[in-house]
Amino acid sequence: MKFAKIDSQYSCGVDLHATTMFVTVVDRAGNVLFRRNLKSDFETFKKCMQSFLPDLAVGVESTYNWYWLADGCRQANIPFYLGHALYMKAISGGKNKNDKLDSNTVCNLMRTQYFPYAYDYPKEMRSTRDLLRRRSYLVALRAAAYTHVQTVFSQSAEGRSAFGVTSHSRSRWRSTQRQKLPPPRTRKTKRRRSRLFRRMRLGYHGSIRPHRQQAGETHPPASQTPRPQGL
Repeated sequence: MKFAKIDSQYSCGVDLHATTMFVTVVDRAGNVLFRRNLKSDFETFKKCMQSFLPDLAVGVESTYNWYWLADGCRQANIPFYLGHALYMKAISGGKNKNDKLDSNTVCNLMRTQYFPYAYDYPKEMRSTRDLLRRRSYLVALRAAAYTHVQTVFSQSAEGRSAFGVTSHSRSRWRSTQRQKLPPPRTRKTKRRRSRLFRRMRLGYHGSIRPHRQQAGETHPPASQTPRPQGL
């Protein structure tokens, strides 16, 4: 667990939601200077924070929708810190939870130098990361369909499935296995799983590599990409 070194006069904690954001600003002594529920819009946020700039640091818990806030802060030269959600919960240890408390917790972690940070991916790299995440899900789905077809044959057909048979011996395999096929409803399920498996032939060279080559100029080497502990 690593903590961010925040040296700002004011700490702004944001509890971010899809359409709204609860914002709290405190000074180094912990005095609340601003507390309000705002619309999830950077121009509105920046207008309300204008009196605290430029000595203001913004912190938010790592959720699914922090991209726009991070990009806006970078463009406005406002220090932005992304908090590790699991570690923040472990440090604060609060049982009560609401927007006001969550926002205030982010502020206190920032001003006391106990803010566990997570790596906020740059805008240029997020598309590739999101693509790889989605591909991992589809690969797992394809593997589950393959496993189910193999299980059906192991339970009912008493032999190996067609996935392990070469094209030269497939016709002979079909004739020998036709008498051992499972009941009709099971065969229908197997056919659906087989179609799903064949349609999801995900090739690295055909989907991921061209995208990486196109965006490769903005991607730093893996050795230069920071990886905070726990990620």
